[in-house]
Amino acid sequence: MLVFAGCGAIIADARYDMALGAVGIGIVFGLLIMVMVYAIGHLSGAHINPAVTVAFTLTRHFPTRHALVYIPAQLAGAVAAAGLLRALWPDQPGRLGATVPSVSGGSALVYRSC
Repeated sequence: MLVFAGCGAIIADARYDMALGAVGIGIVFGLLIMVMVYAIGHLSGAHINPAVTVAFTLTRHFPTRHALVYIPAQLAGAVAAAGLLRALWPDQPGRLGATVPSVSGGSALVYRSC
């Protein structure tokens, strides 16, 4: 859901001039997380991101045997969502919803480290 709707919002914003901007796209991601927590939080602890699953597993708040199933499923879902976005918008460039800095690489590194 995060990849499909979140990155889909980025693509739609760029393709159709929806004027979502960074705030609107951030709201899409935030609302997605809220909906997923309410929908599956009681079942899985809302592990909708492999990084969260790895962190919980490393800190021993989540069983390793469960993580061995969750992480591949989460990655497969992300790849399937990216593939579906590619199928829906085949004319989009290979970056397909990526956040690309509008300044040089060096400037972006300085901005990020501040």
